[in-house]
Amino acid sequence: MSSNPVHINNISSKTTIKLKLLSILNLFDGVMTLMWICSSLTEEMNPLMDTIIQYHPVLFASIKICVVNMLIYYIYRNKNTQLKTKLINFVLAVYSAVGLLHVYFSIWLIHFTIF
Repeated sequence: MSSNPVHINNISSKTTIKLKLLSILNLFDGVMTLMWICSSLTEEMNPLMDTIIQYHPVLFASIKICVVNMLIYYIYRNKNTQLKTKLINFVLAVYSAVGLLHVYFSIWLIHFTIF
């Protein structure tokens, strides 16, 4: 028996966990963005997505989820392990930073509202 991690389609279990985390962070970002924008506390920073969210919030959420899931699928299918790792780590770092900003501003808003 081999002690190496299981690889499915040339993808390790660690990479699979990262891709699932990326999907969860994307969903979290979408929900938080909709919450902030619908409550008029902020604006979408991406001009294209801002136009879409002003047109219809559900369309915004659908496009956001589809685009990121297409990226996840591309990464999953990519045979270049080095490129795959770099892409995952970069996108995960960006979404982690965005997620932390959402948490920070949520805490700030709660603090500002209570005190």
